[in-house]
Formats: sequence, C-alpha cells, structure tokens
Amino acid sequence: MAPKPPLDITGAHQPLPGVDARNYNPPAPAIRPFSISRTLYPQVAATNGIGALLVAPAAEFVPTPLPAPIGPAFNWSQTENYLLLGTDHRPGWTSWRTDVVMVVGVDRANSRVAVFSIPRDTYVQIPGYGWGRINQVDFIGEKASPNGGGAALMSQVLASTLGITTNHWVRVRMDGFIDVVNAIGGVTVHLDCPFYEPVFNLTTNAWDYFALPAGDVWLDGDTAYWFVRLRYRESDIGRNQRQREFLWGLRDQMKRTNLLANFLPLYSAFQSMVTTDLNPLEIVDLLNWGIQLDPAAVRASGLTLYDLQSYTTAEGASVLRIADPRHVRNVVEGIWDAPAMVDSYRKDVTKCPALPPGVTYATDITELDASVLNADAAALPAPPESIAQPEAPAAEPIAQPEQPAEAPTPMPAESVSTLFPTPTPAPIGVLDQPTEGG
Repeated sequence: MAPKPPLDITGAHQPLPGVDARNYNPPAPAIRPFSISRTLYPQVAATNGIGALLVAPAAEFVPTPLPAPIGPAFNWSQTENYLLLGTDHRPGWTSWRTDVVMVVGVDRANSRVAVFSIPRDTYVQIPGYGWGRINQVDFIGEKASPNGGGAALMSQVLASTLGITTNHWVRVRMDGFIDVVNAIGGVTVHLDCPFYEPVFNLTTNAWDYFALPAGDVWLDGDTAYWFVRLRYRESDIGRNQRQREFLWGLRDQMKRTNLLANFLPLYSAFQSMVTTDLNPLEIVDLLNWGIQLDPAAVRASGLTLYDLQSYTTAEGASVLRIADPRHVRNVVEGIWDAPAMVDSYRKDVTKCPALPPGVTYATDITELDASVLNADAAALPAPPESIAQPEAPAAEPIAQPEQPAEAPTPMPAESVSTLFPTPTPAPIGVLDQPTEGG
C-alpha cells in the first residue's frame, strides 16, 4: 500500500485545517453522476448501488463541441503567461520530476485564455546542463537556485524552445493533489466513452484495470489522482488531454460552489502543497476573472505525437524531440484555432472501444500503490495478452525511433548533470539559432 500523503486530514476527508476552514462545508454532488468513491461521500456510492459499479449509466445527452472561435490570432508575446507545474516531489525526496507542464496565456484585452501542454518527455536544451527531458528542468533549476529557480529555468527553456515567455508560475505537489480535490468537494468530468487504463497492482503483483464509465463522472481526490496520472495505454498525450479536461471540471466546481468566498482560509491550508510567485489577492483576482469567461473563450491544445519525433538516446532512453521546428511554431502560434478546453477530451461516441474482458468499474483504488505511476512501462512486468497494449491517440502517428548517429559534443554541464546523463542530438527549436558572436 502506498503511504498516505504527508498532510494530515481527517478520516472522513473533511476540509483541510486552516483559519475558519471548519466553516467551509463543500456540498455533496448530485446523486446522478457516477461515483466509485467510498471515502469522501460514502452516501453517494451507496445510493448509486453496487449495480452502478458494474454497469455504465447512460449519458442523458452528448454535448456538442463548441464552434471555432472568432477574433484575432493569439499572440503569446502580448499576454500574461502563467507556468503551471505539477511535480511528484514528496517530503524527504532529494530529486523529483515534473509530470505536468502547462502554459496558461491570459488575454484580458480580448477576454480569453489559451492553455498549452508540453509532454514531459520532450527533449530540450537546458542552459548550463545540456540536453534532457523537460520534466528535469524544474529540479535542476531549484537545485541551483531554490524558491523559484526551477520556474525561472523552465521559462527560459520554453522561451528558447517554443517562443513562449512566462510571467508567473504555480507549482503543485502531486502528493497534496488528493487533499486539494477533496477539500473543494470533488470534481465532475464528462466522458464520451468509457475510460480504462491498465495498471500494475503492486499489492497483488498482478495487472489490473482502472476504469470509469461514460457520462458525468464525479471524482474524489483519490480517483482524480489516478485519472490525471495514468498514461500506459493513452500515452502522455492522452494524459495531457485528461489533465485539461480535469482543470475545466475544477473551474466548474469552483463556480458552482462559490469557492472564491472561501478561498483565503483554504489557501492557508494549501500553502504546503502549492507554491507560487503570486500573492493571495492576485490569485483571487485571476480566478474571479477566469471563471466568468464564456467556455468558447478558453481554448486548449498542446504538442502531440504528431508534432514530435520519437528519439532514442545513446543510453537507450526514449524521448520526444522537435524534428520540424516550423511545424511546432505553427502549432504554438495557432492555439486560438484549437478546441475549447471544455472539449479537451472529446471522443467519437460511435467509435468507443469495447472494454477488455472482465473489466468492471469496481476497482478498489485503495489497493493500488501510487508509486507505480512513477515507473517507466518498460520497467514493469510484461502484461498478459488480455491486457491492452499502449496505444497512441487516433490520427497521431508516432515517427519511427531514430537511432542517434554521431552526436555533437554536449554543452558544458554543472555537477548536477551527472544525475541525468543524456546525449545531445542536433540543435532543434522553433526559434532561429543565433549566429556566432550574436
């Protein structure tokens, strides 16, 4: 069993302790959305009944995707850009990785927002280090300059790689994610198709499934944690889409429960799991502005397997590199043509894959060890034939892995580079390379 998150909360998952936090009672969700929670709101699971755990409820309606937006192209150089990082950092750990890398562009002049995701395995040049995965950047920067150095280095990497400069940053530790979701009353997401991901159960030493039915699905903290982190079948790209879908559900929950009225006392409790260069009043102002936006005014996209090239390093590590800078530049600059964030995880309901034999929606996630989420798929035991193999999202072909030829000499690296030895492929990026002496 995975250890409980270090932040102490009550067994009934009441709001976190803080100034006047006891006065905040998040409302129970309607009984209608499916829920497998047996912790935050046991009565919801009880009302759904055991039958609801085995048979997917029929969705009452399928929302129509929002039409293409109108207005000028999104200009990242003229917006307030916020860096959102989600790390697996835990108390006592001397190193960590950043599994969530997003940039939120706020265009107040045109009352709109753009959200852009970068896969954690994207191969980038890291100043003073060399080449490495983008999920290493935050750790490297924090080791060199604590309390903000990681976000500053990440902003520098994004500027040189994608042409996006960030102004502010927010970092969320995933070990506190469960408590945050529970404290606000859970989050509801809409799934067009049943969702399932194979997961290796370290408790039983066997493969299992984490599955959710189609329709409105209410997630408590534990269920949401697995929903936003699993990536064996759908890869990091599908996980990025689910993370954006979850963020939209979080926005709806904030609006529905008037969370802003209780934000300050909750913020005092969240400080151990959320760090940022914003002060509480700036956060309230940003959230109050953002939740009032029309859904069509919030667009979301990111780099996919279609935009990147699978690359194998000399040490055998699988990464994703930018092979066509011009194409990636167009993806970044064309964010305003992307789907609305509320449609981040839309599926064609006529092409929903059938659940593998024996899969139900009654998986007891309390038996699952979350440490398996940090393991590479290659390090896990080979799954039986009945377990679905990893697959890429439809219409997003992965380029064949390119074996490195003669790599240029790596950049001079600091001593920290010995933690992540990586080779250096030919320089790539969406920005023009500077000339000698420039």
